Amino acid sequence: MTAVNEMLAVDALTVKPKRASYRRLVLISVPRHLDGFDPAAPADLIVATEWLAWREARARGFDAVHFECADPSWPAADAGPPLDLAPRGTGWVWAGEVDPTVYRDVSLGRLYSTYLSIAWHAAATLRHGLLRLCRDLRPEQLVLFDLSAPYDVLTAAAKRAIAADAAAAVDAEVDDRLDPPAATENALPFLQGCMTPKPARPPGLKDRLREWVAGRVEALFRLHLLARRRRPRVFFYISLLSLRHLVDGFDGRGIVPVIPFGPSPKTRSFLTTCWRGGIWPVAMEAAGSDGKRRAEEARIIAAMEAHWRSHPTAGLEAVQRETVRSSLFRPGILTSLMALVDQLAHLLDRLRIDRVVTGDSGSPLGRAMCELALARGIPADETLNGVFVLPFRNAPRCGDRSMPATVTRELAQGPGSERWLNDQGARIERVVTGYPALGRPQPGPLAPPKLRHGLILPGYAWSNDMETTRSRIISSLVETVRMMADLGFTGIRLKLHPSKDVVGFYRHLVERLDLPCEVHAGGSFEQHVAWADVVVGPVGSSTFLETVAGGKPYYVMRPLPSTITADLLPGAVIVDDAAQLAGALKSGIVPDRDRLLGHLCGLGVVGDPVAATWDAIIAAAQVRDLMLLTR
Repeated sequence: MTAVNEMLAVDALTVKPKRASYRRLVLISVPRHLDGFDPAAPADLIVATEWLAWREARARGFDAVHFECADPSWPAADAGPPLDLAPRGTGWVWAGEVDPTVYRDVSLGRLYSTYLSIAWHAAATLRHGLLRLCRDLRPEQLVLFDLSAPYDVLTAAAKRAIAADAAAAVDAEVDDRLDPPAATENALPFLQGCMTPKPARPPGLKDRLREWVAGRVEALFRLHLLARRRRPRVFFYISLLSLRHLVDGFDGRGIVPVIPFGPSPKTRSFLTTCWRGGIWPVAMEAAGSDGKRRAEEARIIAAMEAHWRSHPTAGLEAVQRETVRSSLFRPGILTSLMALVDQLAHLLDRLRIDRVVTGDSGSPLGRAMCELALARGIPADETLNGVFVLPFRNAPRCGDRSMPATVTRELAQGPGSERWLNDQGARIERVVTGYPALGRPQPGPLAPPKLRHGLILPGYAWSNDMETTRSRIISSLVETVRMMADLGFTGIRLKLHPSKDVVGFYRHLVERLDLPCEVHAGGSFEQHVAWADVVVGPVGSSTFLETVAGGKPYYVMRPLPSTITADLLPGAVIVDDAAQLAGALKSGIVPDRDRLLGHLCGLGVVGDPVAATWDAIIAAAQVRDLMLLTR
């Protein structure tokens, strides 16, 4: 197998069909779909929607292409620009001029905007690639075994609809043999159900005990705070890393920071710091029973289905409706979202919160919290975790047809954050506070890289770069591992994202291609970056900033086509492929640390990000408190 591996190309975009036309296109996602087909049959073209399946088909001698080979460009004509993925992903909620999913001032249908945008992206790219292949090759039949998508977001009905659209474009028929892989096959980069919305499970004994403990802690801290004058209360739901830095840097002045006890550290030192600083850990109490919520769920679904029956659609909109039915309209999903809304509303009201701070206004919890705050006249700040440079129109920051922006102010990390907000059309207030999750990085140049230990972080289509292709992400990874081995690296690791259960796929990839590297799913990123001399990865990760701030060179891998441009990341080293990376490593080129962190994190603009963040929040909360007192 090693000899075959070395002979085969890894870039699927460069491998085109051998013939000008075929009688059948066989759509597969795993190698077992090839069983029963003859590699010598000239009438068949294997079209794989996963890189490993494409590679295996070619190794067995099939005429095989990856679906992205026909045209890897983003299908803006049908799917809209990448900037509008979020509005496209949630445009289904409207029944005329009404959003039937609104519950207590919150649009439940748009709380999973990220998931629905991923589904729109997956459907758009699959449909575009198949339509182009069919129009180029004029097949008589499509044999449908599977159309895979990241996170397994497409239902059987959605896959059939995409295949039917492509076939209809050339008057072909579909031989429906749909047989998607099981999660145990290690076939796909993302296992089934990885991001699919799930109904909340009934609370068990441990949940009840945690809730009881949280209530007791909240009550104890309440008694402690009674001795102090009433101050504005600011509720924080942000990343744990930012929270820890902010808690350690709070001097007790001006406000009462309110934090959820559940996800916060339970160590004695953390709670002692909260006690001394006047920070209030509180319980996120469950709110009411699900009886009324289940009835409301039934009403919402009935209203949407009635509208859809009277307004039939086709193409991507039809696929989107199937995605909504299989995700948000599964029993219990909307009920769980209503319970979240009730829980947050109860907390804001019973604690008389004066301001909220979220770490992600696009998450279900962050978006619900901001919409509830808007309805109550409570200002909302957002402080982000990670690198945000790609414009992505977001209703909480930009507003939409039903409401203005629900984020009042962005606590921008640096000048790059301000550009990012402007590029997406956000007109909200912003103040540069730096990046509190990093603490206070020291300035200074990076040393030339040692070619000894290499750490590679796999990228993901959509979330890291909306216009890149899934196949080129994998081929870039393979070529990078082989290049590092050729340069004499003695250790190479793939570090996987802890929230994505993908270790089986990458271990299978390494084994099948005999790649000289280790696959790591566990261990803290800090441990891995301490081991590494060189880090290679995507742009949209907080690890990018953590690596550079910690004094190690990070090389941004940008497989083309790409949404990323060099002017978005001044000071970064951006490489399009393994050959460019090799040139940078051999030449000793490293990121301009001060310029990069100055642009993205305000280094040199903000002295202490933790202090600057507190100053901005305290000043705004006190001004509003004074306005309310003088009315």
